Amino acid sequence: MIEITIPTDPVAAARPRVTKWGNYYPQKYREYLASCKGYVRRLGVEKIRGGIHADIEFIFKTPKSWSKKKQLAHHNKHYISKNKNDMDNLIKACLDFLQSYCYDDDSQIVSVNASKRWSSETGKTRVVLNEVREHE
Repeated sequence: MIEITIPTDPVAAARPRVTKWGNYYPQKYREYLASCKGYVRRLGVEKIRGGIHADIEFIFKTPKSWSKKKQLAHHNKHYISKNKNDMDNLIKACLDFLQSYCYDDDSQIVSVNASKRWSSETGKTRVVLNEVREHE
C-alpha cells in the first residue's frame, strides 16, 4: 500500500494545444506535473507490480473572495463546479504524475474511487494505492 498527500491545489489534465509547429500542454499543467513528480520522486516509494485500486481525494481550497461564513459552510463538503475540474481530468492528471514512481504502467489500474471536496484550510490531493490480488 502506498499513501501520498500532495500539498498543492489539484489541477485537471489539460488538452494538448496543437499548432503548425507541434503540440504542447499549457504551462500551468506542465508545472503542476513537474512539481508533483518531484514530490513523489523524493518520497522514494516502492513500486507496485500487480493490479492497483486507487482511492483519490481532491481537496480544493475555498476562494479567498468568499466570506469566512461561506468558507466554513463549505468546509469538507463535496466540490461542485459547473465550468472546470472535471473528475476524469483530475484523475488523469493524478495518475500521470504517479506513473513511473509508484507503478510502471497505467494499465495496472483496475479500479478508482475518487471524490472532490472543499477545504477552508489548504488544497491537496490524497492518494492511496492498494495492490489487488488476482482472485479478488
